[in-house]
Amino acid sequence: MTRKIVTDRKILKGHTEIHPALDFYDDKAMIAVARPGVTTFDDKSISIEQYSICITSDGDSFILTPQELLDRKLFYLKDLDLALDLWEIEDQEQFIVQINNGHKPKVSLREIHNRLKEIYIALLDFTDIKLYDFFPCFIIYTYFFPLFSSAPVVHLWGPAGSGKTKIIEILAMTCFNPITSGNITEAGIFRLVEGRRGVCLLDESEDLSKTDRGRAIVNLILNGYRGKSPVFRMDAKVKQNIVSSHYDIFSPKVIANITGIDREALISRAIRIVTSNTRNSSKANHHATEYKKEAIAIRNQLYRACLTKHTDVTHSKDNLPQVDIKGRSAEIWQGILSIAWLLGEDIWHNVVWLAIESSKAIEKELVMSNPTWDLLEALLDFVRSPKPKFYTNEELHIYLSRTKGETFGGKRQITQMLKLQGFQATERRVNGRVCRGMVLDRETILERLNYIVGAQFEK
Repeated sequence: MTRKIVTDRKILKGHTEIHPALDFYDDKAMIAVARPGVTTFDDKSISIEQYSICITSDGDSFILTPQELLDRKLFYLKDLDLALDLWEIEDQEQFIVQINNGHKPKVSLREIHNRLKEIYIALLDFTDIKLYDFFPCFIIYTYFFPLFSSAPVVHLWGPAGSGKTKIIEILAMTCFNPITSGNITEAGIFRLVEGRRGVCLLDESEDLSKTDRGRAIVNLILNGYRGKSPVFRMDAKVKQNIVSSHYDIFSPKVIANITGIDREALISRAIRIVTSNTRNSSKANHHATEYKKEAIAIRNQLYRACLTKHTDVTHSKDNLPQVDIKGRSAEIWQGILSIAWLLGEDIWHNVVWLAIESSKAIEKELVMSNPTWDLLEALLDFVRSPKPKFYTNEELHIYLSRTKGETFGGKRQITQMLKLQGFQATERRVNGRVCRGMVLDRETILERLNYIVGAQFEK
């Protein structure tokens, strides 16, 4: 069999690039599901294979092939890698028939939220009751996340036995295309996240900076929180060749560990949920698998919601009330808050307050890890004069070394950090000799701290 290959940018002119696993385009939604199928050949032989079936919000359904996409003015240049049995086939077929008969299926996001909330209440003993609304909103959001420009990393942080694994198990039963880390190889994580456009669930992720797999996870988090930002990797191929591959790893992530996260770039992308040990033995002895049948029914409704409620979610996103969250925190919370706003004022109130508390805690931690903030705070105990006063580089270095060790380096590094904060470097005669130093005053140090922290320090 011969084939003819034509390469021309004009071929795809007027076509829209999509990710068939989950995407939204031209006011439509599309998801792809995996189904087993039988292929019969001319010689009567058969092959049992897995097929990707695309289903759209207007009732269209087709086997995913490049030609089928091109016929619909769409294209996708990679391969899907979907899991079976996430949306029951019978429910898929019923949904398609309903749409094509002009009957829009009735789906209630509020009812889905309540059913999810009941599972969390039955299995987990949260000290902060706002979390009972947060996790259902997050789960619903995972079915709409491509509508938003950023996707959060939910960081579950707490001691052993505090429910982190149980939370992950519930998420694995209900989130969109869940990917549980298990023993997946370093390269496999990237391929799976791209091929499923799924939610990556990383349990017991300790020592993120000490192993190749840990560093791969860090890379996954750093590069996968914002859409249209592919990550490039050097992968081994056949015959030991190394080639450059790029992966679209945009998706929400959930990471659970005991040690926490010590990298500033990771912390700034995270929604931190602190877990604690439960005293409720009844809840502790129940397992997420007890709700497997309920989770299947909820997933059916979530797929239907994805294909019927995407315009409502977009409207909620575009009409969110003003919230006291800024910068990157506002980006990573936007999707979850859009779901909460759509669900009702009571849920919105709980989730928005959790967002504000979490964001401010993250901001405070980032500030406190800032060496400039640490330096200025240390100087508050040394600089007592409200008026500008000259301090030699030598005495500043001696004091900081005694109280903070070599945290700030030598005299030159300390001087440079203070100059960057607008303090004046000069020379003065002290005890008969010319000394280099800085002009400092307590009021200006407090002003710089307030600027960095965004909160008023007591004098």
